[in-house]
Amino acid sequence: MCSSRKSSNNVAHPDDFLAKAAQLVRPGGHIIMTTPNGAYFRNPLPKFSATADPSIYEAGQSKPDADGHIFLLHQKEIPVLAKAAGLEVCEVRLSINPLLKGALRLSVLLLWLPGALVQFIESVAHRLPPKLQNTLFMQMVVLFKKPALQST
Repeated sequence: MCSSRKSSNNVAHPDDFLAKAAQLVRPGGHIIMTTPNGAYFRNPLPKFSATADPSIYEAGQSKPDADGHIFLLHQKEIPVLAKAAGLEVCEVRLSINPLLKGALRLSVLLLWLPGALVQFIESVAHRLPPKLQNTLFMQMVVLFKKPALQST
């Protein structure tokens, strides 16, 4: 049985949050984290690693709406956070392209486009080069694993 907790970057200290979540997971267990993709081309917020003192955001953290995001995590930051929390990154997936989310004022197209065409566009987007996917997709899903205890 896997244990899981959800994290977001609307907390001022995602590094501390992930470390505390890791304490709740038994060795060999997993954590799934979803977060906006910081490399998405329309994201205006700073990187977590570029934030010198995240404590300045403590008063505004954990808002119940999308405006609660105070900085963004980038794929390159994930392994650093994982290592500090005593976790391994098993997988990172990018999801939600702007067409399917209705961003960029494209939601009206979803009313008219056949579902099969929308799914084709999504499948093509997932076959783009990784660097292009990283700027196109709006969301990241990260699977972490807490290493099993070493027997001595």
